[in-house]
Amino acid sequence: MIGKSKDPKRVLVLGDSILDHDIVCNAMGLSLETPTLKARLHSESYKFGGAANVVNNLLALGSFVTYVTPVAADKYESKYHKWEHPRLDLIPLSYQGQNIVKSRYWIKRGEHSYKHLQINQGTLFVDVEKALKTISDIVVEGIYDAIILVDYRGGLFSRNEVSRKLVEAISSTHSCVYAASQVSDRESQYSLFEGVDVICLNEQEARSELEDFSPIPEDILRLSRHLDTRVCVTLGSHGSTLHTRIDTVESADAYSVAVKDTCGAGDSFLAALVASDEDLEFSNKWAAASTQQIGTSVPNLEEVLAWE
Repeated sequence: MIGKSKDPKRVLVLGDSILDHDIVCNAMGLSLETPTLKARLHSESYKFGGAANVVNNLLALGSFVTYVTPVAADKYESKYHKWEHPRLDLIPLSYQGQNIVKSRYWIKRGEHSYKHLQINQGTLFVDVEKALKTISDIVVEGIYDAIILVDYRGGLFSRNEVSRKLVEAISSTHSCVYAASQVSDRESQYSLFEGVDVICLNEQEARSELEDFSPIPEDILRLSRHLDTRVCVTLGSHGSTLHTRIDTVESADAYSVAVKDTCGAGDSFLAALVASDEDLEFSNKWAAASTQQIGTSVPNLEEVLAWE
């Protein structure tokens, strides 16, 4: 049993994948010639981020997942083709270009690690017509408990008529549809997700829609009216709050842990929210567990269930 859910979920995920490339080094000091930080390589790894991190979290939570995502024909393509799991059906949308990769350089000193540099690379997916055709076939053939749209601004969801048709095709199903869209330093595009059941966003993203937003029940309902859908807002160390199915506002405190890295915590929360039938307490705990390692780590379900 995961939160309020008694049975494993069948989930369709559509979103932009990211490969998280983590380079971890041990600090050595400064160069004698210039004030350049010197370090010795400790480890190097690739993990699935973006919507793919949501998928890995769902799998760890026992869900059966169909995942549709753009995959470019480049040197990183094989990492997706080698991604196998007995409960995963991966459907790549092939395109010419470069996969999105984020390389993060970490420097360790004693028990502490600090991210000193991040380099992003990759090209946007532009063949949204292919995505629309693929999704239209899938939603007709499949029966899902939930569908998750994860917009990491990789081009799959964009401000054009085809993307809107894509969202409309999914929103017209009988499944509960969740959406999340990264804002960062760009203009929000939540209006594209009109018709979904729940939009999940953090406090900064909420303020991109309502400048005077405060995580109080009145503003949660106001944000829901503004976006014309129920909302769930994550608040970091202050927990999360949700406009429930019965038109009330529910909140839960964060689970207190010593945070190592918050990268991917929002993805973990979103996966847990869906897998647990919108159990905020469990979702906060699962997200907290994801912060215990560097990079987009996936918690261990048995360990998290054993937490008090």
